[in-house]
Amino acid sequence: MKREVPLGFFIKVSQPLSTDHNSPSFNFLFNTNFRIFSSEVIIAMRNCLIIFAIIFSPLLAVVHKRSAASKCRDKMDKGSPCPNGKKAQLSWFFDIETNVCLSFKYNGCGGNSNRFDSIELCEMNCLPPGFGTCALNEEPFKNSNGQQRICSGPEVEECPADYICKHLASFGVCCPKKSEELFAKNYAAACSSGKTVKVERRGRKSNLLGKSCEDDFCPANSSCVQEGIFAHCCD
Repeated sequence: MKREVPLGFFIKVSQPLSTDHNSPSFNFLFNTNFRIFSSEVIIAMRNCLIIFAIIFSPLLAVVHKRSAASKCRDKMDKGSPCPNGKKAQLSWFFDIETNVCLSFKYNGCGGNSNRFDSIELCEMNCLPPGFGTCALNEEPFKNSNGQQRICSGPEVEECPADYICKHLASFGVCCPKKSEELFAKNYAAACSSGKTVKVERRGRKSNLLGKSCEDDFCPANSSCVQEGIFAHCCD
């Protein structure tokens, strides 16, 4: 006589499950409806989960990376003065046009997520390890086959006359000479009189840079100098 298992109980098999498909111990109960599944069904379900993980795990990882860095693509927002009197403060944002973290005066309230309390935090959130590209997002030189020309590393080719070799994490690419020199001149700008205001950046001093003098990022008693790409401060 076939007996039903009461709700809240399960069958415990004292013997190892047989590999014989006709053996009663080969099947087991599943869910509160006590439907019987064979090992083929279980194996099929397991394989489906494995296939799902293989297909969708990389996609989920890409979505996670994009969502984490999406705030870095927002335009700089100074916010607005706080009604409670909270003071403005120096902050940093990631500039997607130059791939550089730049300073600005945050008014204290509102704004968006592309705002960090230090240049280190900005770079940590918006610049992946080993990140490298030509200055100002210019395209590196490509050979006739459409591949980037590698100018340093295991295989070396010389750059064309209007390009210079820019060393990235593990190899070098040929970047337009004009934009690289313009970027370097602006990034390491020096004051014609007085000293260039510096900021602590990963154990060394770097120029305190902003996108524009209108961003009011220079310290009190210093003057802002606007260059072609960046602005810097002189005291």
